Amino acid sequence: MREPRDKDVFFKGVPAGREPLHGRNSRKVYTFSELQIEVAKLRGMGLTLREIGEKIGREKDDVSAILSRFEPVARRMYSAVKELSEAGYWEFIAAKKIKPTILSIGRDKRKHLLLEGFWPFAPRLLPFGYKIGANRKIEVDPEKALIVKRVFERICKGEPPYRVAREEGFRSPQHISREVKNPFYVGYIKYGGKIYRGKHEPLIDKETWERAVSFIDDSKEKLGGVFNPPIGFKRVGCEIKIDEEKAVLVKKAFKLRCFERRTIDEIAKETGLTYGQIQRMFHNPHYKKIVGNDLWEKAQNVKISRWEIAKRKRNLLKTKILLFLKDKPNGCWLREISKGIGVSSSAVTRILKEMELEGSIWRVYGVKSKKHAKGKWKVR
Repeated sequence: MREPRDKDVFFKGVPAGREPLHGRNSRKVYTFSELQIEVAKLRGMGLTLREIGEKIGREKDDVSAILSRFEPVARRMYSAVKELSEAGYWEFIAAKKIKPTILSIGRDKRKHLLLEGFWPFAPRLLPFGYKIGANRKIEVDPEKALIVKRVFERICKGEPPYRVAREEGFRSPQHISREVKNPFYVGYIKYGGKIYRGKHEPLIDKETWERAVSFIDDSKEKLGGVFNPPIGFKRVGCEIKIDEEKAVLVKKAFKLRCFERRTIDEIAKETGLTYGQIQRMFHNPHYKKIVGNDLWEKAQNVKISRWEIAKRKRNLLKTKILLFLKDKPNGCWLREISKGIGVSSSAVTRILKEMELEGSIWRVYGVKSKKHAKGKWKVR
């Protein structure tokens, strides 16, 4: 019998007297019991086989058999423990237990450094207007600090954030919003959901900062949480007003939805707006200013069922078929109808059978069938 490879070996503790079953392709299993461990401990203490047998209540031959079965297991256990020690496994187990403690110590250390005026994070996370000096000390960047002060002045004067972002070189109005609302610029630090007083140099006084934050919040409230006005509105200076040209499309979309029960796809095709614009429009309460409270509330309660949508599609397809057959006085074959209106033959077959039962069209010749629409079709 071949010696088992390391990767095929694992240990399993079982009750005394119970042996595992091994299949042809099963891994080698070294089993041991509490009795074997006890006998091996007594043997290691120097007791004879007879003395061990008297202690455990077994015969001398039984003790010898127990030890002979345990010796290969013990040798493999010793080599496995040695290999795990060389691989650093026991240190890994110990580190897993103390890892939460290490993380907690790290958080406390970073918090202490921040409050003392040092930056323990990556440089890219440092607020705009500052730089990292010697020993990671937080220092003011003179050039960027001028830009920060200019941004706060313009925001306090009522200039829209999108214009400030474009002219001052920021990525977006949202970037301006995040920078302006950061208490770091007035000497405070937000860490772990709490605000602490820091020792770094503030760039803005508290009164200016509060005015700028107030304007940002007011602007976001007027625009429904964004700086770009939604469809139907436009920006006039620092105010948001109704765009009369686009408001016509908004009113049309609401009327199609409420009175004609059109789907969003159908409204998008008729108004030229996108699916997303229309979907957001029906859920944005700011459109009450354009269509009125009653019409907006009615749009919230419109629920078009799948059956209604399917029926509408069938009626539309019937109209297309009738218009196509009117130009064909001698009739038309199924394949020609399908190709002419751009719909699959299977879909056209179902509609033709419905129209035949309704009496709007008939087959010039061809075998009538309940399953197929073979033959030449013509308008009555």
